[in-house]
Amino acid sequence: MRCRICDNTEGNSRYRVPEMYYGTGELFEYVLCCRCGCLQIESVPAEMERYYPDDLYVSMWLDETRYRGVRGFFRNFQSRLSLAVTNPIGKLLSLVVAPQKNLASLSGLGIGVETRLLDVGCGKGKNLLYPLRQLGLRRLAGCDPYLAGDLSYGNGLRIMKCRVEELPGRDEWDMVTFHHSFEHMANPAEVLTAAFRLLCPGGRC
Repeated sequence: MRCRICDNTEGNSRYRVPEMYYGTGELFEYVLCCRCGCLQIESVPAEMERYYPDDLYVSMWLDETRYRGVRGFFRNFQSRLSLAVTNPIGKLLSLVVAPQKNLASLSGLGIGVETRLLDVGCGKGKNLLYPLRQLGLRRLAGCDPYLAGDLSYGNGLRIMKCRVEELPGRDEWDMVTFHHSFEHMANPAEVLTAAFRLLCPGGRC
């Protein structure tokens, strides 16, 4: 097998691994590249949707009622704190209120209400996009090919059922993020090329 990262074909090791997350026990062949160290599946299943079911895959869960009332107030406070964990006050408060990891990864990057952010492989937007929308960011979108269809939430957030390579346009986003999704993609070079096309000059991936 040719490594998808560095094109090496010599000396690679092969492993047979059972699926354990859902407990099906289905066997998959993996190859470890001896040059760059990337472990990758040999053949990507043709029907990947069956491995991302709504009832089991956590990124496909989103309960909007958790953002309402008193519970919603504290959840939004936690989200705002997570974006500020790199400043002194945020660091202090994070000792009391645990920050949300996906949001905390954006701390210190200058995220504001006018930031144009696209999240790739976002599921239903639970871990990043929906909390950001609740904080007042209006120029957000997401894409995920494993959704049942396009999503539009009551707070205005939209998520498209598609791959990032299928999105039209150029220079449209200040930031393109991949939260626990890039490592699932079989064509990393094409994905990053699409992200570069979509980013505005000076944008961040």
